[in-house]
Amino acid sequence: MQFVSLSATEASVRRFIEELWLSYERTLEQTVKRFALNDDDELIDAEVEFRLDRLTEPEYELLVVLDTDDPVESIASTDAELVGFISTEIEDSPAVFDTPDSLRIGDFFVTEPFRGSGLATELVAWAVDRADREDCPELSLEVDIDNERAKAFYDRLGFETVKQTRAVSRATVEARME
Repeated sequence: MQFVSLSATEASVRRFIEELWLSYERTLEQTVKRFALNDDDELIDAEVEFRLDRLTEPEYELLVVLDTDDPVESIASTDAELVGFISTEIEDSPAVFDTPDSLRIGDFFVTEPFRGSGLATELVAWAVDRADREDCPELSLEVDIDNERAKAFYDRLGFETVKQTRAVSRATVEARME
């Protein structure tokens, strides 16, 4: 396996989106009740543009795992299969609060053939190393309430629920306020 930071080049980002990110999002559609991708033909182009912008931000990093033992400089320069990824972002604590900065885990995915192989744990270990390098004593993430497998994985690693996000349709609130 090779772990490669996604570079902010269109070829690398487009390959990541087409071969790995889209699979991640389609898996979420099957797992999470309230999740659905837009069927827009421009979906990939829009996501490529979004990721290119994000990758220029110093607090954001996305690590991609390739199924190869050969050294890889970028995912655009290899035919190796893309098998997982994790994104992280440094969240600065506002100065008015006595809380530490944290490293937020964003998108996180391992393809089906590699689930249960320890790869997900290796990706979290990379995030822990980044938190250490960035002097962030805490990691945080969000997990969808329907994603039982992910919740069990995070529980095993010691993550705890510290707040909840709640959602409701505007129409429901309006009807109940009458």
